Amino acid sequence: MSSDVRQHQEINQDNTNRKRISFNQLKHAVSSNLPCFFIEFTSDANRNSIPTALHASDLILKELQTNGVLINRFTLVGWAGKKLKLGVNNKEDYVTLVSSDKWPTKINGIDIVVVKPKYIPDSFALVVRYIPRELDENFVSNEIQRTIASADRIKRIHYSYQRRTDDYRFEVKDYREYNAVLQLGRIAIGHSWLSITKFYPGNRLTYCTKCWRIGHLRNKCSSESKCRICYESLNVNTPHMCKNVPKCAQCDGDHHSLDSQCQVLKEYKDQLKEDVEDAIQKGLLQRFSPQEKAPTFERREQDFPPLAASDNHSNKKWNTALPRTTVESNDLRASYTDKTIESINDNLTKLIDSNKRLENKVDLVSSSIKTVTLDIQLHQAVLADTINIMKDFMQYVIPASLTASKVERSSPIDEAMHRLKTWNFAPKDQKLVLSLLDEWYTGRILNTVLEQWGNVGIAPSQIQKEHIKILCYNVEGWGTSALEAIDLVYQIQASIGIFTEVGELWNMSRLPHFNTFYQKRTNKNGG
Repeated sequence: MSSDVRQHQEINQDNTNRKRISFNQLKHAVSSNLPCFFIEFTSDANRNSIPTALHASDLILKELQTNGVLINRFTLVGWAGKKLKLGVNNKEDYVTLVSSDKWPTKINGIDIVVVKPKYIPDSFALVVRYIPRELDENFVSNEIQRTIASADRIKRIHYSYQRRTDDYRFEVKDYREYNAVLQLGRIAIGHSWLSITKFYPGNRLTYCTKCWRIGHLRNKCSSESKCRICYESLNVNTPHMCKNVPKCAQCDGDHHSLDSQCQVLKEYKDQLKEDVEDAIQKGLLQRFSPQEKAPTFERREQDFPPLAASDNHSNKKWNTALPRTTVESNDLRASYTDKTIESINDNLTKLIDSNKRLENKVDLVSSSIKTVTLDIQLHQAVLADTINIMKDFMQYVIPASLTASKVERSSPIDEAMHRLKTWNFAPKDQKLVLSLLDEWYTGRILNTVLEQWGNVGIAPSQIQKEHIKILCYNVEGWGTSALEAIDLVYQIQASIGIFTEVGELWNMSRLPHFNTFYQKRTNKNGG
C-alpha cells in the first residue's frame, strides 16, 4: 500500500471519528446578524394583564404606524425571559426603528422600556479595497470620513498572507449614506479612485459571554461568570479588580479567549466551516442575509477601458490574416448592435400592429356577445311569461274538461274566455283558441273524430300548395283501443299522431309508414 493511499485513509478515518458540531451551532453560524429589540415591562406590573407576544407586537406596530413610523411587520416575535424580543430582517426597517424616538411608552396601560441595540451589525459594514500600503492609517481614516460622515470603527484588515495593497473595513451608521456609497461603487483616497464593496462576514462563532468558552450561548451556560481578560471569577457583591493579564478560556494560554492565535479556536473555525459547507451542499442549511434593494448595474467607461492596439514591429507575411485592432472591432460591434436594435424595433412595431388588430376583433366579438346576451334575456322573459300562462291554462281549463260530462263541457270554454280576457289576448288569438276548444269538445271517440275530419277532402294533385293535415288521437290503453286506432289509420289520409301509455307494445301490429317515439329512460317498445 502506497504512502499517499495510507495518508488519505487516515484523513478519512479522522473525519469519521471526530465529533461533529451540533446543528444549532451551524444554524447560528449562517444566521442574519441584525440585532433584536427588547421590551421590558415594569416590575410592579400584573403578569396576567401583560398581553401575549403576538398581541403586544401588533399593538407596538400599530402605535408606531400611527406616529408616522412606517415599517413592515416584525419577523421575529418571542420572549427572552421576562423581556419581549422583537426583530426585523430588513435593513431599512432596522435603521428606522433604531433612529426613531416614537416608540410607545405603554401597552394596555402598562409602562414599558424599549432597549435598542448598542452596536452596529456587520451587515452595515463596507470595505475599501486595494489601498496602497504606503498610505498611513490615520490618513486613510480621515479620507474616508471626509466622504462618509457616519463612518466609524475604521480598521485595516489583517490577512494571513502577504499582499501588495491593504483593505480597510468600516461601519456606516446612516443607511442613506450606506446605499449612496454602494451605488457610487468607488471612493477617492488621496489621488486614487478605489473600489468599495460590502463586507461579507464569515461564519458566526457560538460562544458564551458568561464563561467565554465556545460551543454554547449565555442562556445555556451553567458556569459562574468569568472576567473576559484575566478569566477570574466575578462576584456580584464584591467589585472585580482585573489584573489585565490575558488568559484564554479554551487553552489557558496567555492570550484572550477569542483571540485568532488560539489553536483550539482555529481548529473550531476550520471544523465549523467544513460542517457548514457540507450542510449547505446537502440542502440542510441556507445562508440568509438581511434584505435590501439590489443596486442597478451601471456601465462606466473607466471600468471597461478600450484595449490599446499592439504593434510589435514584426514583418508581415504574405497571405496571413492579421487580427483586427480594437478600434475596428469596436466599430463592427457598434454597427452590429445598431442593426440588431433596428431589427428589434421593427419586430416590436409589427407586434404592436398585430395586437391592435386582435384587440379590434375582440371588441367586435364582445359587442356581438352582448347583443346575443340581450336577445337571450328577452327570449327568456317571453318564455317565462308564456310558461306561466300555459301553467294556469293546464291547471284551470284542462282538468275541468277531463272531469266534466258532455253536457257540462261548455263551462270550461267560458272559463277559458275569462282567462284569455284576463291575460289580454288579442281578439284574433281568442278566436283561434275558441276554434281549438270547439274541435276538442265536439267528441272524444273515433266516430266523432271521423265526422270532424271526414269533412276535409283530399286536395287535388294539381294544386301546388297544400295544407298539412295532422290528427292527434289519444288512445287510453292499447289493449282496448288498438283496432279503433288502426281503423283510423286506414280511413283517414292524413298525418296521425297516436299518444298512448308508456310501456305499450306497438311492435305487435303492422302499420304502414309507422314511426315509434318513446319517452327517454323507458322501454324502447313503449309509445
